[in-house]
Amino acid sequence: MRAQLAVSDPLPMFRHGVTAILADLCATIDTPMDLRSWCQGAMSRLVIMSVLTNQDWLLLQELGSRPDISILVVLAENDAESDVRAYQAGAVGVVQRDVDPAQLRGAVEAILEGRAIVPIGVLRALISGHTDATVLPTAAELDWLSALAAGVTVSEIARRAGYSERMMFRLLGDVYRKLGTTRRLDAIVLAKNRGLID
Repeated sequence: MRAQLAVSDPLPMFRHGVTAILADLCATIDTPMDLRSWCQGAMSRLVIMSVLTNQDWLLLQELGSRPDISILVVLAENDAESDVRAYQAGAVGVVQRDVDPAQLRGAVEAILEGRAIVPIGVLRALISGHTDATVLPTAAELDWLSALAAGVTVSEIARRAGYSERMMFRLLGDVYRKLGTTRRLDAIVLAKNRGLID
């Protein structure tokens, strides 16, 4: 059975370049505009996904939780913290945006064979749990923050979400911690500054 691959990047030239590099693999390669819809198939799939914005990080976290999808993340930053963050969000491999074509191909072949190549420093950080990588709030949690920023009460947000007010306060506390604070106002400001909410 041919492997199912998708290449996701905002630049058409980048998508087509990756497709050309991998053209002779025993795989069907798509460049879907709607990656979520493409990932709805029943079979295992490999996604080569550029993560450039906060929305990309949220999509990675969403898709990375699915056991039927393997994600090779392409990052613009060349730092261990971003690599760790990508693995924690569900990536099975990470390459840099300026990766050599042979290295990209090697990473894809390794994933298709069920192997991963993780830099030693990243592996040690993942094993030790000593990282500064932040887990982003989910889409629902960002909706709650947006509602708070718009002046909606916690009681109303809880009612809309189907939680008790007490449980909603706990859940919001978790959201604040994901953003690196324990205060509502700080969480809203941080989320706005990072472009997570309007």
